[in-house]
Amino acid sequence: MKSKEYISSWLRKNTNEAYEYLQGAFPHASGIYVQGGSVLACLLDQKLNDLDVTIDGVMGDDLAILPKAEQKNDVFDRSVYQYNGLHMDIWPLRESREASFARSNGLQMDIYGLLALVPFNLDKIAFEIRKEEIVDAGCLQGIRERTIVYDTPIEDGFYTHAARAFLLQQKTGYEFAPSTIALLEKASRGLAKDPTKWVQVENQLKAKHADLLERVREELMPVSGV
Repeated sequence: MKSKEYISSWLRKNTNEAYEYLQGAFPHASGIYVQGGSVLACLLDQKLNDLDVTIDGVMGDDLAILPKAEQKNDVFDRSVYQYNGLHMDIWPLRESREASFARSNGLQMDIYGLLALVPFNLDKIAFEIRKEEIVDAGCLQGIRERTIVYDTPIEDGFYTHAARAFLLQQKTGYEFAPSTIALLEKASRGLAKDPTKWVQVENQLKAKHADLLERVREELMPVSGV
């Protein structure tokens, strides 16, 4: 496992000074976390394509100080930010979809609660950039076992989750666990009944991963061939 010192050094090196910028941008935040695929890229020594950040203790309006990129996030329809050419997908932890689910179900809502609701084990990791602490809820075990496990109580959004499963496999080469195979089968059945849902999969992939679209189409829609 990479040490917290290694992760901190790697993020400083690969984020075009965005790491240092974010450390000072929100002095009243209770936690600023690089999350999911951005930490996974570090752990696997892969290229960092963008920076995923969730911030605890701020509201959506507080993000107005950040420099916006031209496009929005196609999946969640939220602003994407840019610093020295690096795209940053940043959102308030307590205004996330996971936070809404947690409130509705009386669940804990902090970084641990958030990671418990994230769909895949390999995304269940965060790095707090001021205290430089690792928060892991299954990612490290997934790396050791080389498996992609689907594990969330949130039932909606499974079409975009299916697309994410293929992205994680492309990134890691790991095997799908039975829970992930069941997710893909569910998405395939849903698309067979309503092919218009394909747009949810397409939006997850088309901007940066268009090369995956054909494979995912063949896997999820072998009959209808939309």
